[in-house]
Amino acid sequence: MVLLAGRWSSHCDRGGAFGMSRWVMTLLVVAPAGPVAAQHKVARAPEVWLCAGDGVTELLREDAEWPLVKQNLSGVKLYIDQIDRASPERLAALVKLVQEQHCQVAVECGCCLDFGPMDDTNGEWSARLELGKIDKWYAAGGKVGYLDLDGPIRRLMFPDGRRDGRRFDSMEKAANEVVDAVRVFHEAHPEIRFWHLTNFPNWGYLGDVSYHARGPQRKDYGEYDDAHRLVYEKLKAAGILLSGVTIDNPYDYLIGEHFPVNLADPKTVDWLGRVRAYEDRCRGEGLEVNLIVNSERGGQESDERFCRETLQMVETYLHAGGRPTRWFVQTWYPHPKQIVPESAPNTMTGLVKAVIERVRANSEAPGTGRANGGLIEGVVSGLGGSLLTHRAILRVPPAEEWRNWPRIGASLPGEGELLTELPEFVLGTAERVGPGGLILSGRSTMTGMCAPLQPPV
Repeated sequence: MVLLAGRWSSHCDRGGAFGMSRWVMTLLVVAPAGPVAAQHKVARAPEVWLCAGDGVTELLREDAEWPLVKQNLSGVKLYIDQIDRASPERLAALVKLVQEQHCQVAVECGCCLDFGPMDDTNGEWSARLELGKIDKWYAAGGKVGYLDLDGPIRRLMFPDGRRDGRRFDSMEKAANEVVDAVRVFHEAHPEIRFWHLTNFPNWGYLGDVSYHARGPQRKDYGEYDDAHRLVYEKLKAAGILLSGVTIDNPYDYLIGEHFPVNLADPKTVDWLGRVRAYEDRCRGEGLEVNLIVNSERGGQESDERFCRETLQMVETYLHAGGRPTRWFVQTWYPHPKQIVPESAPNTMTGLVKAVIERVRANSEAPGTGRANGGLIEGVVSGLGGSLLTHRAILRVPPAEEWRNWPRIGASLPGEGELLTELPEFVLGTAERVGPGGLILSGRSTMTGMCAPLQPPV
């Protein structure tokens, strides 16, 4: 078990830069029983996000009823073309909504576009095209926290709808274009962080088949271990570190009930175990893990089935030990058609409410990590050896976000106030620090010094 206590000795400035502000921290490790599955240490429930495409505009209605979701929703993910086709007035209204509710914003984009030039200019070309769309959100007064890069390797190696037959035949060269695109995004908006999104069932993984078992190796798009590794390592070498991954694996695929093309019996493969293994692998690399929860057959059939099976997916994944950083309740299907009110079980906000309540209940269970009088308790994750070889990351959001959080107790003499909640505490190998992050050396008992944002040494 890990116990973390701490206090600020001076306040952060408005921009969230910490300079030499001091964070006094004690980390006590009690009986670490060898390596355990990687888990986040969180002081509040894991994040639940909404992605409903154009349906999100239903939340702008004056009679929209979603009080619990409004209070607890962590973020909203938008599709890039949704931004592009919206009027400036509609974008301004959405910007106002997310700012009033203190929601984070992510944009799902292609990164490397399959209708772009199939050569070494694709990355820059694609990024500049997509920046033109993203900048419409900024022009409306908004900001983007994350770009979710949707299958860029697949788009280059297996492009849709091209009549000229051109494509990349090298995964390494395709990964180079991902780096080029991310570099353009980063130079334009250094504040944006990046997730790598995969349609997981359509890839083989660690030598096993894809769900539909198509192609000469029965892996459809190929071996995802290679695609993940190349993007992760090449971005790292370029000095633009990946913040996390997003896993797209609908419920009917997760439990082997979706119709397969070439696989005789999909239930012979442990699809759930494979997703869990990928989650743990990514955590071991210091990456955040986002899980899209939805149902493909439900999305095609009815609001009721989509909501019921999405909630079953959450339950199934939790029961298997899954602990995503973020749960994305996301649809790109015809259903659910109804977004509000949250009091109705088969609406999108009704589903998000149920997911929030379920993952919150799980995070408050013993041993999963909770705030307790200024202490954070949780399970030691992914140690595999001495703490002295590890680092701890303490992420704190910009001052304009955390300054409104509730405090506990009175101000300490000469000290800052304790926070009741810290956004995230992760113990494990850390080779990066993102905006709003701090690097602290990991020892059984130590005092850490807040440092300016810089790579660990």
